[in-house]
Amino acid sequence: MPNSLSLILWVLLLTPVSALASPFMNLDVFELEVAADVQISPDGSQIAYVRRSMDIMRDSTRSNIWLVD
Repeated sequence: MPNSLSLILWVLLLTPVSALASPFMNLDVFELEVAADVQISPDGSQIAYVRRSMDIMRDSTRSNIWLVD
């Protein structure tokens, strides 16, 4: 039991006070971005993924394909 208590204390110490004070609000979802459908090229030189976010003006999702070396 002491291990779990010390883990909880470390998490609380490392968590910013602002994160503890402000709850997740409805409009916060428009600030989130998610990487999905990750694919590695056959030669391993690039990774392609779909970057998904929300469009606040259209109240819909937006998806873009990104490539990284």
